[in-house]
Amino acid sequence: MNYNNHKEIANKEFEIEGIENLGKAGTIIIDRLKEVNQNRAKLIEQKKLMDKVADEKELTGEDYSLIGDILCSLRSRKERINYLFIFGLSAVALLLAIYFDFLR
Repeated sequence: MNYNNHKEIANKEFEIEGIENLGKAGTIIIDRLKEVNQNRAKLIEQKKLMDKVADEKELTGEDYSLIGDILCSLRSRKERINYLFIFGLSAVALLLAIYFDFLR
């Protein structure tokens, strides 16, 4: 194996590691968002918030606070940008993987 072939292999390995790291970063972000959503779901379940609202029972201050947090997160521009960013990173990683695996 000559020097140029070795250098090409090293460059390809470096590129693949970069793509893998991009994928790992996306996975970490997605996992964090899932965790936040799961925690909200647990709080809703623990506080029996769905039952209280469905039965039109009186809500506590804590219930109102939880509902407010959930509603704000649904309207949050930051939340929408997070999902768009994750989708974008995933698309870039997928395109790079296709390029390096099949086209190059």
